[in-house]
Amino acid sequence: ALADDKKALVPAPSRGRLKVAMDNSTIGLVRTLDPTGVGAEYPTSGYAVIGSEVMAFTRSGDDMTFTTRADKKTVASSHSINDTVQVAFVADEVRIDDLIYDWLVTYAKVPASFLDNTNWATEIDTWLPFLKLSGVISKPVGVATIVGEMSILGVSIWWDAVAQKIKLKANRPVYTDTVIDISDDEDIVSISKEDQDEKRLTQVHFYTAQADPTKGDKTKSNFDTVVVSVDVDAESVNAHNDTRVKEVFSRWLTGGG
Repeated sequence: ALADDKKALVPAPSRGRLKVAMDNSTIGLVRTLDPTGVGAEYPTSGYAVIGSEVMAFTRSGDDMTFTTRADKKTVASSHSINDTVQVAFVADEVRIDDLIYDWLVTYAKVPASFLDNTNWATEIDTWLPFLKLSGVISKPVGVATIVGEMSILGVSIWWDAVAQKIKLKANRPVYTDTVIDISDDEDIVSISKEDQDEKRLTQVHFYTAQADPTKGDKTKSNFDTVVVSVDVDAESVNAHNDTRVKEVFSRWLTGGG
């Protein structure tokens, strides 16, 4: 419930606005945020989004110094008085368990005691040690939505009510897990069978390497790489003789891996 999209956002919405306009090129610009005192809500350094431009900044009081322009594949542009200065969330080669921990604890305010992060680290060390995620969130998005985006990268996350812990597991073989037998005598009351043809897939198109983090995370034209997996046998005249496509978009593999 704490991570619900209506309760927790990444990044948190920023309230500061430009007190003076900006040109489209100057580096090292100092701009004061309005209203007075709002600077205390910003970090002392990081990345900000104004319009469709990402910039690095440092801050002292209400004064922001923009140290780079047109960051993260965005384009430099002019900005007007009262344009909102939104802090961006930027990940640069971060482990998947560390990202999820940060979102749940820092942004959703989930007590750290409920996170099984020691076992999370062991799981990722064993099965996904080389998966490093990089991406930018330019506008606030619900924590539940962002955590859900991790599932396509190979993890499941759930609440264990008995252990009172949030658990994480890679999509992998059984390994050392306890396997519980399910039998007709003890567990199965009845079985029914139903065709679910609407869920059948023959192709998966996986889009990565987001071109511009301010231009959308579900738009094909905003991704530079697509990997297409096709089940040729399923599409053949001896099987289903048609095509069913699922499109997947990931903002977290900006290197295109």
